[in-house]
Amino acid sequence: MTAAVYGSDLLHRNGEAISRRAVAGFCARYHVDRLSILPSQPSMHGGTESAQPMLVSFDPTNVPGKFAFLYMAIELSSMMGRRIDLKTDAPALRGPVGPLSIPSGTTDIFRAGQPAAEA
Repeated sequence: MTAAVYGSDLLHRNGEAISRRAVAGFCARYHVDRLSILPSQPSMHGGTESAQPMLVSFDPTNVPGKFAFLYMAIELSSMMGRRIDLKTDAPALRGPVGPLSIPSGTTDIFRAGQPAAEA
């Protein structure tokens, strides 16, 4: 499978770059088609340590269960070094809420099926 991992400020943890291979491996394990950073929303409590919202899209034939989805958020938070608020457009994981609106300013960090990005 070809895939592109794009550069981003989020791909740094405590000043060290996170391996593009680690991001690609994470996405391959969970059959992720696309992983994107969503624009941060101000914290309701005024703090600067709010979770970073991210959007994940899956291969439609391999959507994980709810527990695997929750574990993905924990694993991604550990990899990125900050809390991740993982969102998805997969109907099976969204429950009874309406469709997810994707705001402008969304930045892709992984896309399956794209030519590999420069390291």
